[in-house]
Amino acid sequence: MILRRLTDAFRKQDWFTVAVDTLIVVLGVFLGLQVNNWNETRHEHAQEAVLLDRLAEDFREAESAIAVAADEAEQIAEHTGKLVALLRTEETPPSLDDLKTYLTAPALTAPLPTQSATYLEMISTGSLSRIRSEPLRRALTAYGQNLDRHENNYQRALTAQSSMTGRPLLIDAIRVNTDYTSPENDFIVDHDWALLRQAEPQIQTIMIFQINLADISREQHDEVTNILSLLEDRE
Repeated sequence: MILRRLTDAFRKQDWFTVAVDTLIVVLGVFLGLQVNNWNETRHEHAQEAVLLDRLAEDFREAESAIAVAADEAEQIAEHTGKLVALLRTEETPPSLDDLKTYLTAPALTAPLPTQSATYLEMISTGSLSRIRSEPLRRALTAYGQNLDRHENNYQRALTAQSSMTGRPLLIDAIRVNTDYTSPENDFIVDHDWALLRQAEPQIQTIMIFQINLADISREQHDEVTNILSLLEDRE
């Protein structure tokens, strides 16, 4: 309809009609694009809301689990540290009720108990950039960096625990219970204190990584708490 009118107006050199009809066409295209952009923005905001709801659910579940893991990691590092101190000062095995606990500690490390599946999905799909809140994006980035730091230290701790160089090692100085159903304090059934003292450098290395893991776990708990606060602020 408009095209026919424009053709007739050109033929008649009716420039006023040409200008009006051209303006109508331009406005129609502009409004169509604006409506399309508005719909696209609404869709993106709806997708973001779904992601944020899922993140909130993930981190609510993770918060308490990571707090418990951080407490346990700190206790393990503390026990290994007490064993190192005893090995440096005591030439003979001390008579301590907690000695078996200290002897077990260097063999203990654990990964973080949980990771946000939604966060991992966002990283793999590149949808982290959809989050409009810059503080939340920064907090999620810090969370991911802590995951990487923890995994790196966890693997290094495992390497230190399983090292087979520089003997005697921790594994040479202890004998473990093969009955996996025994209580934790029955895990170590015998030990050679003299060999343990010689293995002190390895145990100290393990302790350093355990301290790192405890610190990172505590930082990760703080990051999760911060993320939850940012997510709740939007509500």
